Amino acid sequence: MSTAPTPAFETENARLAALAGHDAIDLAAPHQDLGPHVWLSSQPDSGARLGFAPTEGGFLLRMETAGQSPWVSLSCTLDIGTVRSGRYVGLILQVVSDGLFAFRPCLRFLKDEGYRDVFADQHMASSGGAHLLQGHIAIPQDQIADSRGAELHLFFSGDAFEARIERMETVLMR
Repeated sequence: MSTAPTPAFETENARLAALAGHDAIDLAAPHQDLGPHVWLSSQPDSGARLGFAPTEGGFLLRMETAGQSPWVSLSCTLDIGTVRSGRYVGLILQVVSDGLFAFRPCLRFLKDEGYRDVFADQHMASSGGAHLLQGHIAIPQDQIADSRGAELHLFFSGDAFEARIERMETVLMR
């Protein structure tokens, strides 16, 4: 008897889909949990003003200002075993924005002595309206062996945006 294979990042993608049922947050804390292993982040005491609201089938992110924060991000953990089995981590977002919405995806490898960030070669961006955004990050094989965990970060660009995320999915490319 054979069973169908489990899609890579099935648990992580279920957590992202569950954001459609999370309570609205008018002003996010510098580290704001949105659910298990999913969070918003900015530097404490930097003046960043980020909000979150569920929408039917997705969620709305609103950044009134990045303030003086060197980063503002939406982040989630990834299963390191799954990451180890691939060559690329892919990201697919269906986005509706009223203006520029841009971010640079980053794969973070957690190590005993800190972490190592590996960024996508290019930013993912929408100039406004509805767009399907797709990108990927190469998995550096030399970083996997001594990594104890992995995270995906979307580091937002610019000082302000409002974007409705209708679909967010992480995929593994082998």
